[in-house]
Amino acid sequence: MLEDLYFGSAKKDYGFNRWYPEKSGTLAQYEEALEGWHKLLKEVTRK
Repeated sequence: MLEDLYFGSAKKDYGFNRWYPEKSGTLAQYEEALEGWHKLLKEVTRK
């Protein structure tokens, strides 16, 4: 039923690799990226 409503399932293999964010970077890299997103959000919302 969920697939009829365009929801996926973690149980089914959809043919693409799963991405686990905790395996791709360090905490410092995440903090740096987060600061960049915060800066961008502030710039966009000030206008």
